[in-house]
Amino acid sequence: MIKIALLLAILLLAQSQSQIQPPQILYVSGSPTSIVRPASSSLVGGTLIYLKVTGHSPVASNNLVYVGTFPCIIPSDGVTDTFISCETSNSGSTANIYNQQVTLLTNGLSFTTISPDVVNYAYYSTPLLMEVYPTAGISGSNVNLWGYHRITDLGDGARNIGSVVKLSLGNDICSTFDISQGPILGNNLQPINCKQSTIQ
Repeated sequence: MIKIALLLAILLLAQSQSQIQPPQILYVSGSPTSIVRPASSSLVGGTLIYLKVTGHSPVASNNLVYVGTFPCIIPSDGVTDTFISCETSNSGSTANIYNQQVTLLTNGLSFTTISPDVVNYAYYSTPLLMEVYPTAGISGSNVNLWGYHRITDLGDGARNIGSVVKLSLGNDICSTFDISQGPILGNNLQPINCKQSTIQ
């Protein structure tokens, strides 16, 4: 009786494993709406990349993504039926690192991409903050952040902040930026002007 039960358990396990679809990354892109490859990340990470996938777990925490040897962090809402988005981590390098393969680990299985579905850690995708002025101020005052901002649609001077998610000064949000400015272009040395939030 025990042998029969053991045999049935083995058969059921084999059947359930045969029904698991192996993971596959169909492409890796730097854009959520179009195929842009190879994807490019800032050298210090913080860049979202998008994986068109099949055979993955629908639960974000059950998937792991690596760009080369660097973890790519999947947010809790970063998994859909067809895509996984993740945020690259710091490469620790000051020089470009090209052709980093992307590996997906899910359901006990893995898949690794080949070119062109790779990621380049690149200086040209890395923002560079050179100066913040004035160096002292009070809440509600204007602040300028001078540097290479590396975002192509940063703003147009009409309350459109483009791709900027948030600017912080310490623990304080720097808000109401890109209101009085003209267009701000990515990869150009220029200031972002913002207003330090009034502390409540």
